Amino acid sequence: MNKKIFPILFFLLATFISCDPEDEEAEPYYFMSATIDGASWETSGVGHARFSTEYWYPEESYRIDIHAENMYVNPQPLDRGKEIRFNFGFVPEPGKYYFDNEGSVQAESGVIGVFTHWNQNHYAYKWSESGFIEIESISRDLISGNFSLTVKGDAANPGITTITEGKFNVLYRGGTGKAWEGPE
Repeated sequence: MNKKIFPILFFLLATFISCDPEDEEAEPYYFMSATIDGASWETSGVGHARFSTEYWYPEESYRIDIHAENMYVNPQPLDRGKEIRFNFGFVPEPGKYYFDNEGSVQAESGVIGVFTHWNQNHYAYKWSESGFIEIESISRDLISGNFSLTVKGDAANPGITTITEGKFNVLYRGGTGKAWEGPE
């Protein structure tokens, strides 16, 4: 073997051996998943699973919206997508929060869950009847947690939908009003 090639081969072999794939930092996975009436549902990517903020000037405080949808990702003739959304009238801390809305009306500084189902050209909205959302962690850029709820629509859509085993890890995607600096 050529003496000039040996050091190069040795360097390449040593570099290859020292590269452990587990040492590489995995790219964050932004998603929301749940079981909706017994069927698995998941959507992922920052365009489909995210949170945003709204600065409410009269109260000088932020509101948080956690939102995930798969509208038109893989459209079927009778199922154009689903959306799960949680609105907080405040910035939550890690902990469990129970929904306190009355139908489509969110309580002042309260928490509401909204489920939307699109089929063909019709949007069907349902609002939290019972359940919770648990915030496991919150930072300037990321909120993660889990949830379980039942939702019910208005008189035109009175059926109950059960959403269980919900999990999310969502990235900050902007807001309105004052710039979001993160939780205090």
